[in-house]
Amino acid sequence: MSSGRGRKRKRNKKHPFYFVFFLALLCCIGGGYFLIQKSSSTVPDPAFVSLPDEDSSRMSETEVQETQEAQNTVQTEQMDELTASLKEIAQTYPEAQTILDHKEDYPEDVLKMLAFNDETLEFVLGYPEKHGIPSEASTIGTFEYGTIPQLFQWDERWGYQSYGTSVIAVNGCGPTALAMVAAGLTGDDSITPARVAEYAEANNYYVAGEGTSWSLMYDGCYNFGVAGTELQLVEDTIRNELLMGHPIICSMWPGDFTTDGHFIVLTEWTDEGIKVNDPNSKRRSEQLWDYSKLESQIRNLWSYHAAEY
Repeated sequence: MSSGRGRKRKRNKKHPFYFVFFLALLCCIGGGYFLIQKSSSTVPDPAFVSLPDEDSSRMSETEVQETQEAQNTVQTEQMDELTASLKEIAQTYPEAQTILDHKEDYPEDVLKMLAFNDETLEFVLGYPEKHGIPSEASTIGTFEYGTIPQLFQWDERWGYQSYGTSVIAVNGCGPTALAMVAAGLTGDDSITPARVAEYAEANNYYVAGEGTSWSLMYDGCYNFGVAGTELQLVEDTIRNELLMGHPIICSMWPGDFTTDGHFIVLTEWTDEGIKVNDPNSKRRSEQLWDYSKLESQIRNLWSYHAAEY
């Protein structure tokens, strides 16, 4: 008991000192906090604000200008090359001079289509008056059931119809390829490229800036009565599928068939080569192709058979 009381008396004797010390400490902390807050909320003196270096600013503008000039130069060179190609076509087909004389009436992608393939000349000549007109074709025409009909995306029956950012003739190779396969395997002649293109757009199978999505080939195809299966790029696999009567749609790298991207249909395997239905060219569709020639140009591929419900 006595020891307890003794400790209590010592604590009471030192209490005033601790209390004063504690108050002084609080004042110091509070004052420092106030100074910090005041300093942090003060607007800097404009004289001491760091300004961008004028020389580096001018250099950035110069770099931007040089980049823009380089892009303009490339575009000019490309247009010159395009014009040169069209002039060559005009030497063989004088009616093409009309297009050269009125290039402002044609989008660049339409002119490129003609430069890459003079088979599209008649279509391009009619473009200014007919582009954007919906297709009125209710069928693709007569064909033998079980065979894959040859269709072209620039066929005037549907080529002027809008698709994505252009028309079917320009970027409708995907819908045209699927229309060939679906019509041939089901016998339904109402499966036109225009009908497939409308479905693709309405169901998000067209991707702005890229074109027809691969998913149309293995997912959207069911809407037209066919099932698509992705294949490995193996010669024996492709030969076996074609020999079983399963046509194959291929997405192509730039090469013999395209400068950007393209879809074609492999329809038949023969001893002389592979029969190809190219929706953008009669000439390429009339020749047989060695597998070794096609292999390096194929990005992806799908085989087809009639869907079972």
